[in-house]
Amino acid sequence: MDDTPLMQVLERSLNAFIHAHDGQKTKRIALHRDGRFFESLSVIKAFEQKHAEVDVLEIIKSGTLRGVFRSEVP
Repeated sequence: MDDTPLMQVLERSLNAFIHAHDGQKTKRIALHRDGRFFESLSVIKAFEQKHAEVDVLEIIKSGTLRGVFRSEVP
């Protein structure tokens, strides 16, 4: 997925949450990706700076499992 559609998906998801929860914002969003995540992490970081933290989960149905962790210490 290109950068613009990814940002649009995140923003639509956030807006749907806000609408469903009487205007309350969330602090975290989980993005479930069916397969490997090839999209740009710069889009995720830009969204996090404006809105909420994003946890990206890759859903692997076959093959070798792998673990990837992103950690930033202030």
